[in-house]
Amino acid sequence: MVAPQLSGLDSQPPAPIPKLNRDPVWSLKPWPVTVQIGMYEWTIPALPAADWLSVLMVEQVDPDDVFPGLLEPEDLEQFDEFIVDGDINLDDVYSSFFDIIETVSGRYWWVALRLIHVAREQWHILGPDMVMRGADPTRLSLSAWLDSLLVTIIQGMKREHVSSFSLQLEAPPAGEEIAEEEMEMSANAFLSMG
Repeated sequence: MVAPQLSGLDSQPPAPIPKLNRDPVWSLKPWPVTVQIGMYEWTIPALPAADWLSVLMVEQVDPDDVFPGLLEPEDLEQFDEFIVDGDINLDDVYSSFFDIIETVSGRYWWVALRLIHVAREQWHILGPDMVMRGADPTRLSLSAWLDSLLVTIIQGMKREHVSSFSLQLEAPPAGEEIAEEEMEMSANAFLSMG
């Protein structure tokens, strides 16, 4: 995904903010996340955005850093024992990564990871702006931090680039299907803006 060209605010009316948060409850505060693999259940503790971003805002995301990496030490030790004993299917562990990201971000996993990628690539602009807005990743949930990030990105873009950016952000990757009515901006809505 190409990072948006941020230009700062201009005199045009504000661009519409796409409604991408599918579960706003996750924006209220950091919540623990329950992960079920087979007949076993683990809980990733309630973590602020900074902890999630420390493993997601990297050049190459490693699913192991999320799960089991974010488990409490005693749970991680038990998880490792189950892996060694063959009690857990590794494919189930890796597929849980996307469910975890969707849960804590309140968004489709690809939207969350794309937003985080944009933040990483444009941090020299977005980071200071987020700080000035009071979006403290050590206090906010990942979902709330992404809410603030999205508004910061859109408000810093030229209005004519917002539609294209939104479509790129929402486009499901190959193999992922979502109903068109679930997308914030349909192809028809995009064409009508021309």
